[in-house]
Parts: sequence; C-alpha cells; structure tokens
Amino acid sequence: MPSGNYLGQYDFQVVIAPARVGYLIRASSDTGFRRAVAEACTRWGGITEPIVPVRSGGRTEPFWRQVLEFANVDSLVNVDVATADAGAVARRLNIECVPMAQIDQAAAGQFTANPSAVADPAPPSPWAYADPTLETWAVTSAGTFTTAAIADNESTNQPLTAVKMPDQVARAQISRATAIHRTAVQLGEIFAQPGTWPSPAIFWFIGRGSFRDNVMFWNCRALSSLRFNPVPMILVPEHDVDYWVNFGKQAISLLQNRPDEFAPDALFCSLTVPSDRLRTIAESWGLREEREEPRTAHRSPPPPPRLPPFTYKVDIDPRFAFVFRRRYGIRTEVPTQVFSSTTDIAFDNPADCRGFGRTKVGLSSDLFRRYPKRPPVAQLLHPNGHWRDDSLELFSQFIPAYRFTINVPRLETVVTAVLSQTTSSWSLSDKGRIGSSIDLQGLSSALLKPGLHEVVRSLTTRRARQLFAELRSLVQTADDERLAQTVADIGGRIERRSLSATQVEGVPASQRARLLEELISLTWAERGLRISCPHCGITSFVSLSEVTTDARCPGCLRPAAYHATNSGPTVFYRLNALIDRASDQGVLGHLAAVAALKAIDPESHVLPGINVTLTNGASGEVDLFGVFQGNVIAGEVKLSGNQFSPGQVDRDVRLSKSLGADLHAMAWFGEVPEGTLDRASRLATKNKLGLQLLPLDELRR
Repeated sequence: MPSGNYLGQYDFQVVIAPARVGYLIRASSDTGFRRAVAEACTRWGGITEPIVPVRSGGRTEPFWRQVLEFANVDSLVNVDVATADAGAVARRLNIECVPMAQIDQAAAGQFTANPSAVADPAPPSPWAYADPTLETWAVTSAGTFTTAAIADNESTNQPLTAVKMPDQVARAQISRATAIHRTAVQLGEIFAQPGTWPSPAIFWFIGRGSFRDNVMFWNCRALSSLRFNPVPMILVPEHDVDYWVNFGKQAISLLQNRPDEFAPDALFCSLTVPSDRLRTIAESWGLREEREEPRTAHRSPPPPPRLPPFTYKVDIDPRFAFVFRRRYGIRTEVPTQVFSSTTDIAFDNPADCRGFGRTKVGLSSDLFRRYPKRPPVAQLLHPNGHWRDDSLELFSQFIPAYRFTINVPRLETVVTAVLSQTTSSWSLSDKGRIGSSIDLQGLSSALLKPGLHEVVRSLTTRRARQLFAELRSLVQTADDERLAQTVADIGGRIERRSLSATQVEGVPASQRARLLEELISLTWAERGLRISCPHCGITSFVSLSEVTTDARCPGCLRPAAYHATNSGPTVFYRLNALIDRASDQGVLGHLAAVAALKAIDPESHVLPGINVTLTNGASGEVDLFGVFQGNVIAGEVKLSGNQFSPGQVDRDVRLSKSLGADLHAMAWFGEVPEGTLDRASRLATKNKLGLQLLPLDELRR
C-alpha cells in the first residue's frame, strides 16, 4: 500500500537496444575492412555499425566523422590503426576506444548479443554469407565470418551457409537473406530527427578493386533507416552484372509496391563506374531515365503504389537520405508506483529473447525531467546508471524479464551531488545561510507581491554601508540640517527601525496599511507603539504585547508617553531581526529570484547564495545555484540593475561556466544599463550557456 513517501504513478518508457560501435581501420586497409565486417556480423545491430578509415596522424575525412556522429555509436573499436592515431580520433569525438581484441570485454560496446539470441519470426533458411575467398564487394554485400565465428555458428539454432558464387551473394541482398541483414532482426529506430523521407531505391555499382565504393556503400547502408521509410539498397559489381541471368528483373522487384511519394524510382550510384555505363545497365533492366527534378514528400493517406515503367537517375549523391540523428531499440511502457525512497520497475523484455547475451536498457519518464543529466545524478538514481540520449541507461544481461530498483533523490541531494563535480569545497555564504533560514518557512513567494519588497526596504534598519553613503552624499551637498539629523540617528541607533504607515516610502499611501499588515501575517514584522523618553533621550519601540497603560521608557524606566495624534496612539511597524538583517544584506533579492524561479518550475531547488572553491583552486561567491527545469542554474542578483557593470557580467558568466551550469541567471530590480543584456546574451552563447533573465519588477504579480 502507498505510504507517506508515495509520489504517485509514473509511466516509464523502456528501450532495449544493443550497444553499437564504430570500427576504425587504416586508410585503404582491405584486411581491416574485412575484419570489421566479420565482427559486425556477430553483433545484434551490426548492420548499423560504421567503418571509418583513419589516416596517419588520426586524420579522417569530414564525411566519415559525420558518419560516426550520426550513427550515435556507444564506443569505438580500433581494428588495425596505430594506437596514437585511434586515440586522436576518440579524443576528437569524445568517445571511448578499445582494441579489437577487447571488443567483448571493455567499454560500452560489449553490451550486445549474437544475432542468434534475437528470435526472427520468419527466418530464411539458411542465412547466406560471403565465403571469405570472394571479392570484398561480396563481403560488403552479405557479410562474412572469421574461422572461429564459423565454428561458433554451427552450434546456433539459426543455420548459415557460405555462398561462393558472386551472383548468389548479389541475389541474397534482394531478399535480405544475408548474414549482415540478420543483425537487423527486431531492431529499428525509435527516434529520427529531423526525420526521414521517402526515397528512391539505391543500386550501387562498384568497379573492380574499388575500396572506397565498399566503404561508402557500407556506411550509407549503416545510416539508412531500418524502420522509418527504409530505402532498398544493393551493391553490385559492374564487371559481372551483365552475365547474371534475370538479375535485372529480380533487382527491379525492389521497386514494386512502393507508395508514389517520390521520383525517380531508383538511383544508380558509383564512385568509380562512369555515368554512361550506369545508364546502359539501367536501360538493360527496362528502366527509363527520369527527366524531371527529383522529388519526395510524405502524403497522407498513403498514395497508390508506383507503377512501371520505373525510372532512374544517375549522378545524384544519395547521402541526403541518411543525414538524420537517430536512436535505436525496441520500446515498451511500464506504469509504476513510485516512492521517494526506492522503487522497483519490473517488465518483460520487449525483444523476443532466445539466447544469452548482453544489452542496454534505457529508462525515461516525466519523473526524470526534474534532474540534470549529470553522471553523479544518474548514480544517485541507480549505482550503475548513466545518462544517454536523455534516458537513464543501464547495462544488463539480455534476458526474458527484468527488475530494476531505482532511488528517487531529493533535489537538495541532487544539488550537492552536482556541486561535487566542479568544486573541491562549498558552503552556504552568509547571505545563503540567512536566505535558507527564511526560505524554510515557505513564505518567499510573498516577495513577488507588488510593493511588499519596497515596504520591507523602507522598514530596514540603516547600517554602516548605507549610513556612510548617506553621510558622504550630505557632506558633498553641505546640507547641515540633514547631516546633523543623520549623525544623531547614528549615535542613537540601538534598535531596529520602526515606522508608522504614513512614514513608509516607495508605495502609494493607499497601499501602505495593507502591505504592512501583510508583513504581520507573514510574521516578518510586528506592531507596536513608540516612546521618545524626555529624560534619557532614547526613542524605543514597544511591542503591542508589552504595552502597558502607564507608558515607561524601556531604558531608564521613568514615566514617558506613547507617540500619538488627536486620533489616539500611533501604531508603528518593525521588521523581525532576521528579515531586517536579510533586507540589509540584500538577501531578500536572492529570495525573490528563487521565488520567481519556483513560480516557473515548482519542483526547482535553488540555494540563495554559496561560497565555492573550484577544482582548479579558484574561489568565488554565487548568489544563486541549484536545479531548475532539469538544468543546473547559477547566477547573480542585484537590488538595482545599474550594478550590472560589464566587468560584473563577464565575471558572473565565467563563474557559472566554471560551475558547470546549463543556465546563467540574472535577476534585478529596476532597469539595467543599455547593452547589458545583449552583452550577457553574447557571453552566454559563447560559453554554451542558456540565459535566464529575471526582471523582478516585471515578474511580481
């Protein structure tokens, strides 16, 4: 039964997906390429794993780098590249790299399964792979295996057969009955951005000995969609295709029953075969060349299928169809009762599991939106957790059913964990301690009520900094009368300031009484009477609870009189000691900013001031730090926007960056100097920070 720590029911989206790698090979290394293909054929999802040639010094072509980024691989595998060169690629992409010998023992890439562990509801009999003695195009087309893997395959329940005839390899592609296509069983995208478009089929022709065509075809196929608008693709040797009986007829069967959402029907592509030769092959297959510009569009409802005669084009780069960001997996939804301590999430594997292996398990939920995607926060949720693609990802065995226990940390704990990443030590500042004490009362939102802050400021006892500023101003203006009064105030100020409603400044007279009574209801102020003693000369505030019928000076205890008018005693108001000190120190501005953030995101938790020592030894003070809308936020508060000088803005943004913030906050009363916000925006963008502006006068309601 739900207990006191019950948070409610949340839906968890669970994704089961294989870890996927990118293979690094020496530029033009046919041996390395074949080894990478053989490895990919033993891995669930291997058809989506790119192979990238690396030159001396760790240099790669720009498109190969894009391939790795769009493929969204979990780690890199060094097949036959110099260790230093592979390390340079890994550092540039910020992806872990392991030697081929450790692919099954190290890094995230080990968490996959042999394709035989993933059941196929309608497998071909048998799966075909290219005999290792065939040309590289055949290995690229159908996949292959090492000698050791071939021996292991004999013990699986999915028969495979080596194909030694080139035309049989090419024909197996058409029916997707190859070893490399086997790795795509029960796999597809669950996310694509900006999305995929209906596209022509791709017939890729390779000239004899062309290594680059093999790599390009492999990587384009690795980036092609498996689930959203899949593109039929086959690789064909130009030097053999004319001799294969009825092959063209079989190939163009891929063009049938495809909705009329694009034109042409097929692209004839090659990096080495001349365009005229491609046209000759296409015409021999009964296709006609498309004369109009290519087109593609989603149509709803789906239109009728395209009909013969089918069309083709040459000299078009097919890579436009593959440039999208994607995530793979099989998804299910698990409604779960969530508790603030520990919560169990149990579910059946959405993949049909028929054998042993390992996998990734991704958990996402509205529950996680409040948390910054930082490593220590993931580990608070689960000791073995990490963030990937906005999900809490766990590495696990590939089994029929799962049960995971997660913790649901309080945001206070999360803020502490986040600070541990970028600081060697931290503590609440003096302002932060005062502000936290007030914020615990849960009343800070009152500071967003129009006029309340002005009334508090009017009641605030003037202390050294303010009085010094007043004296300096008066000396410069030679206002002797006001100077004398101020000096008298300094000499006799032993009590907190108290004012009557008529003395309050900063708000219209019609609102003063209401706002003062609002402070009373918040317990931030008290009512009382005032005595100005004619004997000792001290003016005292007497709380209403201590008022007696015979007025006596609290100092010398001699008879005196309460301040009064013809209407009776005058009621005065005085802030309590904590609020008075908080206002004098500017802490209420911090709390108003915290309240403004909480009004936008009620689940936020922001500290109103901390002192930090960064891991590099530098130290500083931050007015705001915490978690807001799932982001780490840090920033500065000013009681007057004029205090945001260029140097101040520069320092604040740098400190937020050093603290690992996602958002830099600026909060202020009044107006900021012209150009200040533009400067802050430029600096935030330069430092890859969002900018959260909090003009407190505008945000008060």
